Amino acid sequence: MKSVNSLLPLLFLVVVLGCNQGTKVNTGASTSDNASSTKSKGEVRRVTLNQTKVFNELEITIGEIAIESDKVTLGMTIKNNAKDPRTFYPNQHSIVIGKRQLDARMINNGQAVSGEINSGIERSDSLLFEDKETGINPADVKQIGLRLGPVYSMKNFKNVEVNWDLDVP
Repeated sequence: MKSVNSLLPLLFLVVVLGCNQGTKVNTGASTSDNASSTKSKGEVRRVTLNQTKVFNELEITIGEIAIESDKVTLGMTIKNNAKDPRTFYPNQHSIVIGKRQLDARMINNGQAVSGEINSGIERSDSLLFEDKETGINPADVKQIGLRLGPVYSMKNFKNVEVNWDLDVP
C-alpha cells in the first residue's frame, strides 16, 4: 500500500502536464465540435476559415484558428474518401508563420485526427502548435503554412505531403 501512495503524486503530475492547453476552436465538423479546453494568457484572434482540401483522398477541413501570443490552435476535421485506410500524423509536424516554425505539442494533442483512418470515417479534433521563443503578434498573422506531414496509403504505397498555405483574413 505504501508503494501505491508514493505513486499518486507522480500520476497526478502526468495527468496535469499531459492535458491539452489549446484554445477551444470549431473543427469544421458538420455533426459535432470536438475541441480542447481554454487557457489563455492574453489576446486571442479567432479566424473562421471552413476551408477544405484533399490530399491522397483524405479530405481535410480547417474550421477555425485561434492565434495567441504563445500558441496557435487549429480546428480540423478529416474524412477518408478512399476505399482503403489512410495514415496521417499531423500532431507530429508543424506550421509556419512568417519565418517562424511552430511545432505541434506531442502529448495529448490531436489524437482523434492522427493515426490510421479507415474508409468512410470522419474525425474531428484540435491541434496545438506552441511558440517557445519570442511570441506571436496575433494581429500581424496574414498567412499560416500547414506542414502536417504525409497522408500515406498502405495499399498503393503512395505518400502525399500536406503542405497548404492558408490566408488569414
